[in-house]
Amino acid sequence: MSNTYLNYDDTGLEINGVKQSFLFNPEDIYHPSYYSKLYSEKKYTYANTLYAQFFIQKYLPVENSLRTISEKIFKINKINFKQVLLFDMDLNLKYGFKFYLCQLLYNLNIVYTWIKLFIYSGISFFIAFKSSTKHSATIEDKLVIANCNTSLLKLKNHFLKENNNLRILVDPIQVKNEESFFNLQSRYNLIKLIVPSLKLAYSNYLESIELMRLMSKNKYADLIVRDYLLKRVFYTALFELMLQKTLEENTVKTLYSGVRDERYSYIMQKICNKLSIDTICIPHGLAYGYKYPNGIFGNKYLAYSNLEANRLSEIYIGAKQKFISKNDNIQSTKFQPKYNLVYFTNSRDISGDKSNMSNLLTYNETLMVRLHPNDLKSNYKDLDGISFVDNFSDSISAKYIVSKPSTVLLEGLKNGCKPVALLLSKFDIFSHQQYPAFADNGIKKIYDLKTLKSYLS
Repeated sequence: MSNTYLNYDDTGLEINGVKQSFLFNPEDIYHPSYYSKLYSEKKYTYANTLYAQFFIQKYLPVENSLRTISEKIFKINKINFKQVLLFDMDLNLKYGFKFYLCQLLYNLNIVYTWIKLFIYSGISFFIAFKSSTKHSATIEDKLVIANCNTSLLKLKNHFLKENNNLRILVDPIQVKNEESFFNLQSRYNLIKLIVPSLKLAYSNYLESIELMRLMSKNKYADLIVRDYLLKRVFYTALFELMLQKTLEENTVKTLYSGVRDERYSYIMQKICNKLSIDTICIPHGLAYGYKYPNGIFGNKYLAYSNLEANRLSEIYIGAKQKFISKNDNIQSTKFQPKYNLVYFTNSRDISGDKSNMSNLLTYNETLMVRLHPNDLKSNYKDLDGISFVDNFSDSISAKYIVSKPSTVLLEGLKNGCKPVALLLSKFDIFSHQQYPAFADNGIKKIYDLKTLKSYLS
């Protein structure tokens, strides 16, 4: 019987040298057995992120890809410590030098994990300290927090419509040249929070490792999330203790944020619930159609469409949340079309965007491109025939709006455009199916180049 050679590292899973793609049915993620452990009385700070970004997107594809192999004998093809993820997957692995060396590398990695935790904690505190001031900021009855550039832009546009010039505080790592949320406390107070933050970070790290193993039923699954956690646990713990102290000392009545479902959302909602502070979510992206273990942020949630609002109401039935869709979370323009077609990038899949642009260039001598706020023109410098649209109103009012799964499809629909969801890969199809808002019949779904050419001609 022939051997099947496996390799798992940062790029994903390879079987006999062939990179594996998203090979599982999207319906699998709704099965209660996958996340029953998450819905216990104990709440984990990182539960939402671990479930959505790591278990669904990184662990399940590996597990399901291995189920498709008919061969029964497996060998480790390369030596790296992440290979041990495969050791606890009920595989008939051949033991040998590479097998034991991978196990040794994994154990050594655990040893210097704690060194890395202190190093990242030091870096995190330096960033927080440098972005803060000598004195605590003055707090009004409304507090607004943005965690990224896209969220900041969305919040600014929302409050501009309401003629409400609220101060917006940001995550200094993600957003530059804006007021840091660490200004909520003085530098002296931040220093006093170092030891409590270290204790909380250590606790959050251990419970997250425990949770990842519970979800996957794999004792080595922590290696998927370890680096992610080490870089963030202290910074997040410092944010939590700083925010709690701030809200306890002031008379904030409402907290606004664009953070929907990550660790910050759980932390902010938890603290605000405790202190009876109202919360409003103005998300900068679409909501997923599956239930998050810790729910989503906001006593009031401004959904992108009725479809999204209705789905969220079904998912979180019984929760004390209002999911509202009045199109006030979508930017509208009244301009006449300046371009026939504009392609919008999504910044998370540069190679996928470049491939889509190349395909569109076969039907257009020049392709107009609108960059995602987190994207860069330099990412596409090797593509000839593209021209960038800097004005959002011009781009969103084009005759055709083309992109991978993105909120701009709904924005284009509202502005009278013909939005096209380009779903040429398994991952894009999977991503598209996760968003209730994309079920809108006004969005054209295209799965192959032949249909794309026919539709645009």
